[in-house]
Amino acid sequence: MRFVCAAFLLVSLFTSPASGAIITHDLAEFAIFSDKAVDLQNRFIVGGLVGSNSDIEASNTELPGIRAGGSLTLQGTNRDVNGDIIVNLAADLGLGHDIFGDVHSSADVSFDDDEVSGPDNKRVVGTILAKGDVVLPTGSLVVENIETEGSVELKSNSTVEGDIFAGGDVLLQQAAEVGVSGALIGGNVTTNGLIDMRKSAVIYGDARANGDILMGQNALIEGDATSSGIIDDSASGATINGTSTSGAPLVPSITTNPDTFGLLTLPAAQVFSVGVGSISNGQAGTGIGDPLAPGEYGDLIGGSGFDVYLTAGTYTFNSIGTGNNTQLYLDLSSGQSIEILVQGDAFFGVGSNDPLDIFISSDGLSYLPMDDPGIDPALSHLVSIEAHGTFKEGINGMWFGDIYTPFEGIEAARLRMIGGAYAGGYIDNDPQNFGIRLQQGHPTYHDFIPVVPEPSTLLLAVLGLTGLGLLGWRRRRGR
Repeated sequence: MRFVCAAFLLVSLFTSPASGAIITHDLAEFAIFSDKAVDLQNRFIVGGLVGSNSDIEASNTELPGIRAGGSLTLQGTNRDVNGDIIVNLAADLGLGHDIFGDVHSSADVSFDDDEVSGPDNKRVVGTILAKGDVVLPTGSLVVENIETEGSVELKSNSTVEGDIFAGGDVLLQQAAEVGVSGALIGGNVTTNGLIDMRKSAVIYGDARANGDILMGQNALIEGDATSSGIIDDSASGATINGTSTSGAPLVPSITTNPDTFGLLTLPAAQVFSVGVGSISNGQAGTGIGDPLAPGEYGDLIGGSGFDVYLTAGTYTFNSIGTGNNTQLYLDLSSGQSIEILVQGDAFFGVGSNDPLDIFISSDGLSYLPMDDPGIDPALSHLVSIEAHGTFKEGINGMWFGDIYTPFEGIEAARLRMIGGAYAGGYIDNDPQNFGIRLQQGHPTYHDFIPVVPEPSTLLLAVLGLTGLGLLGWRRRRGR
């Protein structure tokens, strides 16, 4: 009777309980999004997701949730991912990261294992769901399950506290463990291949395999062992505390259903006119009472120490090119938006170490630095720049509001930002330590431009939910 129960569980547990949904998002949910690749280094990103319709690579970067239509590569140490990871290709989860969420991949999931091992050196505080192979490095921990149609390898001293479901083989290296001693649930290994347990490996639940079960020295299965092949527990100290049933005529199959990321369509580029001539040093306003008037201009060009004063309204330029130590003063005291539209590139202090400082007036009387405690970060919702060329800043620059480049990329080295960054091109393949730091959350870009819905979200649009997302834009455009 006990064998019958084991066989029933083996067949019934070979389908992953994951939903396998196509996860769609509004662009407003992202702090950073690119239609092409995203490359971040040495940054802290807060307040929204990081996403790409292509690949994402991040090094030494604190991240919120991640969505990638391509692959994901995390590098460096001592940075966390504070949400779910959903990638449509392979995920390399790097060194020393704590991932506070689930990992979904339609391919392989691996970790860079060059780092010296240690307890909890890499943690996934959730479940790993994959279509390909999953390899946990030495000293790592998965708090919930691993579910994959591929093989699973737990290297030495690594632990999965939940269950393992695998379509291929399961290899437990020396002192690897599945489950938690004394726990009432979890700790089962169910595989369409074989189970290979090396020295002192432990399965605290049941071991169920459509191949052989091989046990090394001092390996332990606390529950039952059921195999359609052989069970080899002849090594010294190998122990099965439950029943041992070999030759069971079982043909299970593993089906996993990791979520996938539904690619986004970026907003359509705005159509606008520009003026002629150029605005240079001394011509872009002098203060709160004397800003550059909203309107159509040619090029905004200034050398070192260029001061630019803007107030509520729409500014269009042919291009922007300023020198180092540019000072941008934004008067937001009216509560109305400042919109900057650029036909070509928007370059601020490219090649310098002090490209742009931004000052905000919220009272119409004085200006404070954008990250001063007296400035409400929510004011960043009122500011946007859309450049149809590349947006680029020198090293240690800043921006307040949203950046959108529908055709090109965003390039900046150590950019400090209160706002969102959205690009039709790359963010950013510049090798000089690129990164964006969102200090106080992020605004929603479609406060200014409506997001074109994905086909899968059209039903929601019919129901009127998309209209709610665009309400802020309509209000702003009506001012």
